[in-house]
Amino acid sequence: MPTTASPRTASWTILGVAPPGAAAENIGVLLIDLNTGTPYRRFRRDLEDLSPDDADILEALEEDLALKAAEMGGEQLLRWLDENASGFLRISDLETGEVHEFKDQVNWLYHQHIKPKVLRFRTHLPLYALEAAAGRWGPERDVEQEPKDWVEAPSSLRRLTEDMFIARVTGHSMEPLIPAGSLCIFKGGASLGGSRQGKRVLVANYGEPGEQRFTVKRYQSIKRAVDDDRTEHLRVILHPLNPEYESWEIDYEPFDFESSGRIKVVGEFVAVLDDQDPEV
Repeated sequence: MPTTASPRTASWTILGVAPPGAAAENIGVLLIDLNTGTPYRRFRRDLEDLSPDDADILEALEEDLALKAAEMGGEQLLRWLDENASGFLRISDLETGEVHEFKDQVNWLYHQHIKPKVLRFRTHLPLYALEAAAGRWGPERDVEQEPKDWVEAPSSLRRLTEDMFIARVTGHSMEPLIPAGSLCIFKGGASLGGSRQGKRVLVANYGEPGEQRFTVKRYQSIKRAVDDDRTEHLRVILHPLNPEYESWEIDYEPFDFESSGRIKVVGEFVAVLDDQDPEV
């Protein structure tokens, strides 16, 4: 049974900038655990586009605050910000409260107060329904549908590419890695080439006409040697991570929209988007 962390006292502030000749905008959140002094922060990914003339300053700001937090401690950093905030760098009034999960809290504050630009495949990735993901991102790319939304990717994912997309995964078979209902990042398109052996993949199973079933599993292909240079697929086994679920074994046949019982790999799993905007 999951446990909830005991609440601890925290203080937080919203950081903003007011570039010359431009309106002030919020750029990030700083949250301090007052029991340990540990800082938690999150900044926009589009800082270089926010004010091109000040791009170097803005890009260095987050790293500078991290260094100061390590040198001073969290509470002293808040005092330093209060004393040194200027016409360019601004901070909101300090708020204090009880926090259970600091990562969740800093992400909640971010979504409440920060409104970044949507820079497609630079800061944000498209969110598709699984049916749309299967058509848009399968090897044939036979369905060109608009995404439901564009979702900001985590800063830990440094480089985004145009074959990445987001889809919501239901079910418990890949827990604990993928909690039920999670938004997950996948890579599709040309990146699906090559061996899939051992990879975690999003698979569409086309049974009766018009029916589709989607699953995320670890992919295993059973092959046999035809001659010295060639092998052929015999069957595919899709393995769950959750031991309460059984593996799914399927006789291998090339995918064909006109035939039933074929599987199609839609994307390779990249990461769980554990920071989920409550409005998505």
